[in-house]
Amino acid sequence: MSEPKKNTLAIAKKPLEQTRLSLGDYDKIATVMWASGLFPKVDSKEVALSKILFGQALGMSPAESLLALHAVPGKVPSMSALAIGARIKQHPRYDFRLGKVTKEEVLLHFFEKSKMTGVWEEVGQWSFDTEDARRAGLLGKDNWKQYPIPMRYSRCLTAGARAYFPDLFFGNPIYSHEELGNEAEAAAEAPAITESIQDAEWVRGSPQITEAEYQDLVAEATDKGVSLAEVREWIGREDLRGMTLEQLRVAREKIQLRSVIG
Repeated sequence: MSEPKKNTLAIAKKPLEQTRLSLGDYDKIATVMWASGLFPKVDSKEVALSKILFGQALGMSPAESLLALHAVPGKVPSMSALAIGARIKQHPRYDFRLGKVTKEEVLLHFFEKSKMTGVWEEVGQWSFDTEDARRAGLLGKDNWKQYPIPMRYSRCLTAGARAYFPDLFFGNPIYSHEELGNEAEAAAEAPAITESIQDAEWVRGSPQITEAEYQDLVAEATDKGVSLAEVREWIGREDLRGMTLEQLRVAREKIQLRSVIG
């Protein structure tokens, strides 16, 4: 699996502790960011500082901490599901793909790029369906009635991140807004989750190719002396395994044409 394009959301690539900031430095940052008024859900400097310090333990920048984390007294801060997904996409060796999405079930596939071979491999899947929601006592909640797909997506993504990429957050527990019962925050990001899902090609009715079809394409390109880089350029995407059947048809036509005209 070729390396996919990563989310452009700016995310810290290493823990902020490596920048050797003191508690006083973080206090000054929290004061400035709280006083700016750009973070309306941060109602005090102390809350800003707490979020920043908690985010620092997860390898997050101060701005990302204030935007993505939600603090409730007596609970571990929850994190935006979109931010969790963005961190996975930003990582050079981790990725996930939407597999199935209905009002009854959401399924995600999780991938890791091998350190030895550089090849992308599926490390697991995670799904959350109506039966799972019923067992967890979630079906009666307003968000689960109004936003069944985003709520299932959040559960899948967060559970998969904890299970397959524990080092992404330095071994610290992460929970989505929905998991910790932060209903207002979960509802606020639900439309954005829905929009991101609807933007995916497979939702628009164009099915993705199978692994066998991908391998056949690779073999065909190799046999005709065509590089995969050329194929990516032709169809305009890095992740060839995520091609639609129409893109596969175009790629094969161009490979055949290249073999004729050289």
